[in-house]
Amino acid sequence: MSASAPDDSLAGVLASVASAAATRFRGRNLMIRTRGTVHAVMWAPWMGGWELPAPACHVGVFGWVVDDLHPTADPVTCKLCLRGNGGAGARAGAQQLALDLDTAGAGAEPVTPPTSSSG
Repeated sequence: MSASAPDDSLAGVLASVASAAATRFRGRNLMIRTRGTVHAVMWAPWMGGWELPAPACHVGVFGWVVDDLHPTADPVTCKLCLRGNGGAGARAGAQQLALDLDTAGAGAEPVTPPTSSSG
């Protein structure tokens, strides 16, 4: 494969979609289809470790159809985005609290995974 050939691998396609979305939405707000409501943008986890723009209010975007999201310089009009902690440039989960996942309980022996016996 030459340096100028497109990367048709799945990783290459995902990187291309994520990069194009990042370029389109940098410093912008978004509208979903032609609904007219302008949302603040947050970056949400997507496939392959990439992130895509999403409404900061977490309103559903059916099927992650990237072409349904349109960048706009118009001010945010979504009431949930305006009063939420999201805002432009917010990262998904930035306000997420850590969960205590200690399931062993008081006095119980911790479960350890089996070790490999190769060698």
